[in-house]
Amino acid sequence: FMKLLKMTNFNGLSGHIEFDATSGFRSNVTLAIVDKTKTGVDLVGYWRELNAKKSIEIVRSYAKEKDQILDKLNRNLIVTTKLV
Repeated sequence: FMKLLKMTNFNGLSGHIEFDATSGFRSNVTLAIVDKTKTGVDLVGYWRELNAKKSIEIVRSYAKEKDQILDKLNRNLIVTTKLV
């Protein structure tokens, strides 16, 4: 089963899904970075594994939200990942 899975690629809910043929880990990963708001979630940008020098691409304009950003600077950000 794993041999067949490593050769598979398809589009899923989180975008294009592809696996490394040797390790079986997901490769070419792009994840959406979102901000939780009172009305739901807003897209902030994308994290891509492909480009190590610029792996985060911010697409949201913060020019209109200066006060909200200053408020968020006084908070801690916890990022958790797990590689299996």
